Amino acid sequence: MIVSEKVVADLWRRQRNAAFTADDGSLIEVIFPGRPAYGGGCDFTDCVFTRDGVTLVGNTEIHAQQRDWHAHGHDADPHYNSVVLHVVMRSGSNPVRLHNGTIVPTICLEAAIPFPLPVCDYAIAYERHDLSALVENEGYLRFLEKAASIKIARDAGNANHFLLCAMAAALGYSRNVHQFKRLADVLTTDEMTSRYAAAQLLDGRTLPELMASLFGIAGLLPSQRGSVCTDLYSSRLERIWRSTGYSQVLKETDWCFSGVRPNNYPTRRIAALGYLLHRWGDQEIVEAICRLIDAVPLKHGYRWLEPQLIIDNDEYWDCHSDFGIRKSVGSSLLGGQRANDMLVNVILPGVYALSGGLAAKALHLYVSAPGRGENEITRYMKQQLAFTKSLTACQQQGLIRLFRMYCRKRDCLHCPVGSRTY
Repeated sequence: MIVSEKVVADLWRRQRNAAFTADDGSLIEVIFPGRPAYGGGCDFTDCVFTRDGVTLVGNTEIHAQQRDWHAHGHDADPHYNSVVLHVVMRSGSNPVRLHNGTIVPTICLEAAIPFPLPVCDYAIAYERHDLSALVENEGYLRFLEKAASIKIARDAGNANHFLLCAMAAALGYSRNVHQFKRLADVLTTDEMTSRYAAAQLLDGRTLPELMASLFGIAGLLPSQRGSVCTDLYSSRLERIWRSTGYSQVLKETDWCFSGVRPNNYPTRRIAALGYLLHRWGDQEIVEAICRLIDAVPLKHGYRWLEPQLIIDNDEYWDCHSDFGIRKSVGSSLLGGQRANDMLVNVILPGVYALSGGLAAKALHLYVSAPGRGENEITRYMKQQLAFTKSLTACQQQGLIRLFRMYCRKRDCLHCPVGSRTY
């Protein structure tokens, strides 16, 4: 069973005076698991343990699986060089290596799980297919709620602004959502700063010109951060920015890099936003997404649709996390999971709300969409409801709605899962 990192962290807090055999064969005896860390670089600080009788003090990183160390890019991030112990639920074959080359031991907590893991008491009363249908209905309600918000924006005359903000927020992840919304606000603002309007930025401009404008307004070009980057790409954007006449609106300290995986750095996400805007040219967002859905074949449509948003083969950003900072492993600028999130949370509800003729098609694509990856909430809720099989995107959205509406507040009385018992 793969559980969330939060569950692993909760288990780790209880491991005082516990002994484990690490992946390298060394004996790890935990004296104190450490204090939770809330910045970037590690999950717990000041962990005290012995390794083959030698006392060590340092930072600990928590993951669900051992392979997540590399998948999250920690091996290429010097902020994690202070880690002295890696704690996971499921072990793997590859050793954990820091950016400075040091190999740290990994211990597995699987044997320490107090089976059975906590499960919602009310979910036990359900047949599996009934519970799956309930969760899918919650996903449908979440879809309608998103569409209703977009309709309100349309009626207020700012549907394009709302959708651009939502798309930018979907790129920003939790730590940079508000910053991306501010950037989107700048691109669709009113008369006071109309020179930043998205149409003007896009009108006849090449992709480098658009990128330079976005990075410059965001305050993330190297020169705006007190650094010098001499590679050809960075130098070209700097030169273009100086000729635009636009003004910087945000600054580096507005953005969160600490605790963010390198693949998700705001620099890469701004580049992805630039690609999407440039791909749609001078079309308004509403027009662009409606045309996109209209062109989708109904049969197996999602297989065709997701690749239309994926952004890869960028010579610079596929192998960089920031200006001048190369990644150890190349990756798409906008991959399948993030494209899926944007479709499920923004594009399909948007088309459902704004194009009556395509509403049924948008809903069909949403309900038939496969789930792509999980987050802390969906992993936690799968554990609570004892789901073991893969879920659709609609069901994943249903889990998120159940958590935010009821589980987070422990409102079992009104929760559709718990209400049957009450």
